[in-house]
Amino acid sequence: MLVVCGEVILTFKEDKVMKFLKPNKQVNLLAISFLVLFSGVSKADVSLKLIEGKKFTDYKMSGQTSSKSLKTLEKELNELFSKLSSDYLLEKQKLEIEITNIDLPGIIHYAYGPNHQDLRIVESPTPYRMYFNFKLVNADGSVNKSGEHKIKDFYDSANKIKRNRSKGVVWYYQEALIKWFKELTE
Repeated sequence: MLVVCGEVILTFKEDKVMKFLKPNKQVNLLAISFLVLFSGVSKADVSLKLIEGKKFTDYKMSGQTSSKSLKTLEKELNELFSKLSSDYLLEKQKLEIEITNIDLPGIIHYAYGPNHQDLRIVESPTPYRMYFNFKLVNADGSVNKSGEHKIKDFYDSANKIKRNRSKGVVWYYQEALIKWFKELTE
């Protein structure tokens, strides 16, 4: 969204407000009001917990300790669920997620390669799973939907988009979660 207010142009993209000043002009009070007003817009809220993460089927990542792997996994899942929630849920709805099991695709090979580092090898096809409990709460506090969901799929490099390293380790689950969010919001 683009708002022109006096001598200030404000652009709104997702949760970021970017301000562009025209050269040699002062910011007027109305533009600052828009900035404050739109930067505080609340989106759907996500609460994510890993339940007994150290008991998950397969969550360890290459080159990371178990606890660091869980922290990374929780951070990336939180980012993924937050992004999808902002795309599919209504304002002020709250999504509570409890991840009960993760099985990442591939297998960790310990002391593998010339430097004897731990590597996750993902061969095609390979299964991956994620089980979680969810509760979708409306703005008034009433529970809209709740339940358990299980993602079980195979990574097949012939049928999937090639991995983009910038997406982290949870990108495998994105397609299935998009489908789940669509079903959740019907």
